[in-house]
Amino acid sequence: MNSSRGHLISSYLLADPTRSLSDELQTFSQMDAKFAGFNLLLLSPLLRESHALSFDAALVTNHGAGGVMQSRPLSPGERLAGGMSNGVDGQGGQEWPKLQHGVRSFNEYLATVSSDTKEAELTDRLFELLT
Repeated sequence: MNSSRGHLISSYLLADPTRSLSDELQTFSQMDAKFAGFNLLLLSPLLRESHALSFDAALVTNHGAGGVMQSRPLSPGERLAGGMSNGVDGQGGQEWPKLQHGVRSFNEYLATVSSDTKEAELTDRLFELLT
């Protein structure tokens, strides 16, 4: 019997905020429940001494329905302007034309953003990229 994938999300969001992302990933790897296929992107905010906000990021997946849960940190390219498909991680999902088009369009748009770009313009353009 499959467990609810929603449990994965709620357990992460309700976890002790002082725990690191790597600690939470250990919790996921110890679960013995079976889940329908999923890819789950987890972001954990980090505060730097400069008070600049940055994120630790990982992908948790079971490589298709009922597979063993595994996690990996995002690559530097994925952290900057990556994309994710609903395919099985590591098995060609990054080559999907729609994904490649989205990442290329996102990078092209980021190259045009300046410090005087209005938030509304930025938001509108980013939502356009999703369509």
